[in-house]
Amino acid sequence: MDNTKSEIYSLKNISKNFKDFLNRIKDYGFFQRLFAWKLLKKEANNLLNTLDNLSDLINELSNNNEKLNDSLNNNEKLKTDLQEENNKNSTLREELAKLEATREDRKKSYESKMKEFDDMVTRVNEREKQKEDDKEKNRQDIENQRRISWQTHEDDVSSFIKDQCRIYGIEYIGPEEFPDKLKPDNSILISDRYVIFDAKSPKDSEDTSAFINGINTKVKQQVKYIKLSAVKKDIYLVVPSNLYKEIPKTQYQQGSYDVWIITLEQIPVMLAHFKETMNYNDFDGLSPEDRDALVKELGAYAFNLRRKLMIDGYFGKQFLQILKNTKNNLSEELYNEIEEAVKNLGDSLPTKRSGKPLSLDSVDQDIKEINFMSQQIGIPTPPEKEES
Repeated sequence: MDNTKSEIYSLKNISKNFKDFLNRIKDYGFFQRLFAWKLLKKEANNLLNTLDNLSDLINELSNNNEKLNDSLNNNEKLKTDLQEENNKNSTLREELAKLEATREDRKKSYESKMKEFDDMVTRVNEREKQKEDDKEKNRQDIENQRRISWQTHEDDVSSFIKDQCRIYGIEYIGPEEFPDKLKPDNSILISDRYVIFDAKSPKDSEDTSAFINGINTKVKQQVKYIKLSAVKKDIYLVVPSNLYKEIPKTQYQQGSYDVWIITLEQIPVMLAHFKETMNYNDFDGLSPEDRDALVKELGAYAFNLRRKLMIDGYFGKQFLQILKNTKNNLSEELYNEIEEAVKNLGDSLPTKRSGKPLSLDSVDQDIKEINFMSQQIGIPTPPEKEES
C-alpha cells in the first residue's frame, strides 16, 4: 500500500515537471530558445528519462490496480461470505433462542411433573401409612376386644362346663376337689378317670402372637398331669374362640399323651360323647389304655357321623329354601307343571317311599324331625327361620 502511494506521488511529480517544461518553452522567445537550447535539450532528455520511468510506473500501477481490483473483489466476496455467516449466525441465534425457550419450558414442565410425582408419592406414602396405621389400630381394637373376653375366660370355661355337666349328668371336678396337689382348672370324672379341661388365654402382658407362639410350651407343661394314673391320656386346652382359627394345629401328639386345642363350642359334643361311652358295659376287664383306645375309636365314629348329620341338616335346609324360593318366584301354572314332573319321577322309582308324595311340606316336616332328633343327641343344627 505504501509503495503504491510512492508511485502515485512520483507520477504526479513527472506530470508537474513536464507541465513546467512545456510552460517555459511556451513563454521563451526566439533568442531565449536559441541561447537556452542546450539547457532545454538537457531538461528534455531528463523528461524523456522520466517518461521512460513513467511507463514502468504505469505498468506497475496497472498491475497494482489489478491487484487492488482482485483485493476489492476478494473483499466483496469476503463481505458476501461475512454477510452469509452473519445471516447464519442470526438464524442460529434465533434457533438457539427457541431452543433455550423450549428448554426452559421443558425444564418448567419437568419441574412441574416432578412436583406432581413427588406429591403423588407423598400422598401414596401417606395413604399407605394411614392404611398401616388403620390396620394397626384395627388390630389393637380387636386385641383390646379380645382382652375383654380373655379376662373372664377361665371363669367362663368353668361355669360353662359345670352347666353342661349338669345337663349330661356327668360329675364335674373343680380344682379344690381334684385328688392331688396339682390343681387343673377343670376336670370331669368318666368311668373313674379324670378328663382334664385346662382353660388357656393370653396373660395381661401377652398379645395374640405371643400366646400362639407359646402353645407348644403350654402343651409340654401338661405332662405333669399324665404322671397321675387316674388321668386320661387326652388333655384338652380350652382357648378363646376368637383365637382358635389362628392356632396352626389343634392336636399335639406327645408320645405318651395327646393334647387337643378346643373351644367352648366343642365341649357339648365332647360331653355327649363321654356320656355315651359311660353307657357301655362291655368295657369291664379292659385295661385303662385299651379302654381309652376303644373309646377314642368309637368317638371318632360318633364325631364323624354327627358331623355328617350336621352337614346334611345344613344343606337340607339350604336346598329346601331354594325349592321354596322357586315356588314363590315362578308362576302357579309353571310350578304345577314342575310338581307334576316330580310326581312322575317318584312314580317311576322301583320302591316307593311309603306312598308319601314328595311335596315341599312333607320334605320340610322330615327335615324338622331329623333336626329335632339330632338336637337330642347334641348335634348342632341350623336355626329355624320364622316364615313371614
